Amino acid sequence: MKKILVKIKNYKPPKFLFILLFFLVICCVFLKNKVLDNDIWFLLSHGKYVINHGIPNIEPFSMYENFSFIMQQWLSATIFYSIYYLFGKLGLRIFITFIYTLIIFILYKITLLISNNKFYLATLITFLISICLIPFIVSRPQIFTYLILLLAIYLFELYIKTKKIKYLYFLPLLSLLLINLHASMWFMLFLFLLPYYLSSFNFKIKFIKGEGYFNKHLIIVLVLMFISGLINPYGIKAITYLFTSYNIKEINDYILEMQPVLITTMNGKSHYFLILFVITIYIIYKKGDLKLRYFLLLIGTIYLGIVHYKSYALFLLGGLFPLAYYLNPLFKEYQVRKRSCKYILSCLIVSLSMITLLIFTYLKTTPKDEYNYDTINQQSIEYLEKNYSKDIKLYVNYMDGSYAMFKGFKVYIDPRAEVYLKSNNQQEDIYLEYYNLQHSLIKVEDFLTKYNFDILLLNEKDKIYNYLNEFASNYEEVYKDDKRFVYQRKDYIKE
Repeated sequence: MKKILVKIKNYKPPKFLFILLFFLVICCVFLKNKVLDNDIWFLLSHGKYVINHGIPNIEPFSMYENFSFIMQQWLSATIFYSIYYLFGKLGLRIFITFIYTLIIFILYKITLLISNNKFYLATLITFLISICLIPFIVSRPQIFTYLILLLAIYLFELYIKTKKIKYLYFLPLLSLLLINLHASMWFMLFLFLLPYYLSSFNFKIKFIKGEGYFNKHLIIVLVLMFISGLINPYGIKAITYLFTSYNIKEINDYILEMQPVLITTMNGKSHYFLILFVITIYIIYKKGDLKLRYFLLLIGTIYLGIVHYKSYALFLLGGLFPLAYYLNPLFKEYQVRKRSCKYILSCLIVSLSMITLLIFTYLKTTPKDEYNYDTINQQSIEYLEKNYSKDIKLYVNYMDGSYAMFKGFKVYIDPRAEVYLKSNNQQEDIYLEYYNLQHSLIKVEDFLTKYNFDILLLNEKDKIYNYLNEFASNYEEVYKDDKRFVYQRKDYIKE
């Protein structure tokens, strides 16, 4: 038994196996995105508009006139639409998978750097983060944000390691990219780098101390990053977009991903367990003086990850990679070992069998949950496309508006919640009206009278649907599929 335990302890699998392991993870992301995220439809509409008409300042996709508009994801949307136009959904899935592969690669480079080239340690931590990050890798601009934040950390770690200031002068370029790819996340770049700036000073307060790598170039880079942020179609408005669009109570209450992570749910339990695990490692293996930049990153990203489920990815990106530094003494340097061709061939066969089984299982399984908008709400909206003019006055709920917009209809509301805030559109709080409607704070009858919609596209959870089934109204059902119902105003005359 002792001999077996010693063999297990000393066993060092070949790099070949780790490469196959990451290949499996990457395959999972590709297969997961078989159904594209619902937001992709309004992003494609944005991208198409930019290519055909330029960047708008007045919102062109809803039924309202003269809404002030900041297309804060204009570059991401243009990239997504260009890929979709040339290569379709498959092209988008491949592109998302490619960005995820780059994220894994940068994570590996960071962990390898701070662990002093401990291959096994860097690989294990990268793999842990990669697995946990999978639910957040979807067809949204956030994938660019994750990559940019990691690149910024990598550049700063290179600077600290080598003392070469040249690495920091790539940071303004990252700032320029982020403000145009995902403006609402631009400030996150500064928040992620704040721990590096604070720890650059030479000081000591009890167990916390700075590292003394500060020089004037850090200030120059910071100024250049801010100036780069101003280089966008909307100037300072894009920079301040975050403050007029987030931490709105009605949005946080209604949208699941904006709600806090609750320990009462299974997801919440797993999230808090990982947070507790990381904190324990930090405490046990902190090597005397705590590394200030890693400690601040941990505290900051834990807060972000708990406040909103959507932001848990930021904890994964900023709170986990420092484990490579703290666990460094437990791992030995990688030693190249010769492996027989028979051994490598066996590993290859096993891995390919797993991949084949995974793909076969996925292809044979049809997603049936109510959030599969790729297969549910398309039927009813395509019915509208065949039977009605694009000029109809159309009511759709929050989630269905994205695909309706993509098909050219002017919508009442869609998943771009911040667009329907008065603080952004300078006209009316449509989102608040919709929230009040769905929470029975305003009468359905008054709402329908106000807008006099030609067509209502409803699901069973919509308050309007419940109202129409209880009271006589001016609308009649003309179509239904598995999850949606189309109602037409009785006095509406088709053109």
